[in-house]
Amino acid sequence: MSDESWRPIPDFEGLYEVSDLGWVRNPRTGKALRLRPDKDGYQLVSLYKGSPVKKYDLKVHRAVLSAFVRPPVGKEQGNHINGSRDDNRLANLEWVTCSQNHLHAYGALKRQPPAERPVVALRDGAEVLFFRSISTAGRSGFRRKSIQEVLAGNWRTHRGLEWRYA
Repeated sequence: MSDESWRPIPDFEGLYEVSDLGWVRNPRTGKALRLRPDKDGYQLVSLYKGSPVKKYDLKVHRAVLSAFVRPPVGKEQGNHINGSRDDNRLANLEWVTCSQNHLHAYGALKRQPPAERPVVALRDGAEVLFFRSISTAGRSGFRRKSIQEVLAGNWRTHRGLEWRYA
C-alpha cells in the first residue's frame, strides 16, 4: 500500500498528474514519465497538449509545488530545502522569493556564486593562468561573458584558451 498522493498538474488537468514524491504520470495509463536533468541539475519532464500537439518542458519541482501548494503572493521560485536539485518530494520543496532563494543557496548551503568561483585558463590541457573569479579574469582583460559561455559549454575557447572552474 502506497502513501503516495497524486494531483493533476495545473494547465494539464486530465492529461498528466504529479505525486508528492516527485513522479509524473499519465493518469489514463498509469505509466510514469521519464525525467531527465537539465543543464543545471533540475529534473525536467516533457508534456504534450493541444492541437496541433505542442511540447512543454516543465521543471518537476515547480509541477509538484504548483499542484500541491498555491504560491504565496510574491513568492514565485521553488526552493529545494536540502539543496538537492533532483529531490522533488513535496516535503523538500517550498515557495520563496528570489532573494530568499539566493540567501538559502549562498548562506545556508554555503554555495559560491558562479562569478566568485576560481577559474583556470588552459592551453593544450595545461593550466596557464589562475584567477580567483571570473570577475578577476575580467579585470585582467578577458571578457567575463565569454568565459561564462566557455564554462557553460556553449563555446570551446575564449582568446585561444579553454576555461574550467578550479
